[in-house]
Amino acid sequence: MVPCDRDTICRTITPGRTPHTAESHYTHKMSFRCDALDHDGDGTISQSDFDQAARTLITAFDQIPASPKGKALIDGAQHYWTRLAELADADQDGRITQPEFVAAAARHLRDNQQE
Repeated sequence: MVPCDRDTICRTITPGRTPHTAESHYTHKMSFRCDALDHDGDGTISQSDFDQAARTLITAFDQIPASPKGKALIDGAQHYWTRLAELADADQDGRITQPEFVAAAARHLRDNQQE
């Protein structure tokens, strides 16, 4: 059995809520996904994060940006960023914060549920 101190329990259980609800699990997953997209670690997602990710992949696959595959990857990253910003950048400042990302993901989930 793993020892569990009072602080761990207090962080896990929020008064008035059942711990580990589906909502909190989804929020945690989306927060993690947001962090994964934040390549420069500044706490937000921006166009530069997608540019950096594209450059990293181009290098990892021994391509150059001017190659057809490199151009396709850069174009794909640009399209992904543009669409994500349309959906999630609530204040339109060119950066997506974690709360903006999580809220957009929750809206997308809610709006696309199968009935």
